[in-house]
Amino acid sequence: MARACSASPPPASASRWPAPRPCWPSSATCRWPCWSAAWCGSRRWPAIDPAWIHGLQQSILDLHADWPRLALATLWHTGSWLLGAVEIAGVLALLGHPVSLADALVIESLAQALRNVGFMLPGALAVQEGAIIGAAALVGVPPGAALAVALVRRTREVCLSLPGLIAWQRAETRAMR
Repeated sequence: MARACSASPPPASASRWPAPRPCWPSSATCRWPCWSAAWCGSRRWPAIDPAWIHGLQQSILDLHADWPRLALATLWHTGSWLLGAVEIAGVLALLGHPVSLADALVIESLAQALRNVGFMLPGALAVQEGAIIGAAALVGVPPGAALAVALVRRTREVCLSLPGLIAWQRAETRAMR
């Protein structure tokens, strides 16, 4: 059931406001009423299906209930994070500025955190580079070497992503024919 919002509803004389209704009528777990149909997705985001949102929520709850799968996903993410730190330490060692694995983990952690903050920028362009330069400065790496690490990482990402983008473009053009 929907619980009342702390904000007061609009006056009854306001004709542009529809009567309050739950955001996802098919979901019994919705707790917030929507005062405008546009906020619920029916006008502004017509492709958002309330049943899909409920299915996504159920999938997340199922994942949290399945501890082995959650532990495996966490293990893969941690392994990826550690490999990123090894990459940073390796590139800095090749550039003549060796750092410890702990320092590389600091650089990798801050770079990933700031990259996730900049998720609205395509590819977190310049966010990742700035984060690596700033984090590397914290552990005593000169800016030139840190920029080289950031550009090596960006080059690796582009080289690994390009074949997938080309395949996607080909699949889309075939589908349009």
